Amino acid sequence: MNDHVETAYSQASILIEVAADHLAAFVRAITQPALSISPWTSIRGVLEATAISRWLLDANLQAALRASRSLQFRCEGLSQQVKFARATGDDKFLTGAMRRLEEVLQRASMHGLALKQDAQAAPKALLSPMPSITDLIKDYLDEEAAYRLLSAMAHAHPWALQQLAFSAVRDDQPKILEKTHPIGSIAYMGRLAFKASKAPIVDKCVLFGWPSEGISAFFHGALHEFHRIIQDVSRANTRPA
Repeated sequence: MNDHVETAYSQASILIEVAADHLAAFVRAITQPALSISPWTSIRGVLEATAISRWLLDANLQAALRASRSLQFRCEGLSQQVKFARATGDDKFLTGAMRRLEEVLQRASMHGLALKQDAQAAPKALLSPMPSITDLIKDYLDEEAAYRLLSAMAHAHPWALQQLAFSAVRDDQPKILEKTHPIGSIAYMGRLAFKASKAPIVDKCVLFGWPSEGISAFFHGALHEFHRIIQDVSRANTRPA
């Protein structure tokens, strides 16, 4: 069991790095020449990575449950790999991916995770897979509404794009649009990014008994500086020509 618990720690730590990478991409995307749509998808990536990381680092978990979550996460990833292999049409790749999934499913079964009893399913699947990413973001970040908005932007739904990434060129021509990046939207995304990025790092400190005050102070200062920049830009944009 210990190896699966250690794997959970490793998975969570990698996800913190993933979130940091998405956060860096967000900063680049809002730096002039700023982009209108990709910042939203970057923040979506931040929320996804940090929610899964928090799910794995939850300090209230017993070792057996943490190991089970690690295995659920691995099975979900390998299931996606099987689908990818099937889409490529590469039979050798598909066979290897299915074999690897079967191995991990067998390990999961040995650790008490039930498998679906479906004779036609090849490979089998967990009876209780990991929660959906939407549920994890709801439970571990309390940002379900934000995630649904970010997903709408990532999936290019017009209702979201037209409100958040485009604006009318002129009031008398509302159907002629141009890309935009309102300062209020950038402030909203920044708040989400700082809140989500901080959470799993503090969780890891709590779990291992490390001091977290410095981490909290760093994020507090970074968010304060971000708000200061936002306010300066907002004042500059509203200043008479």
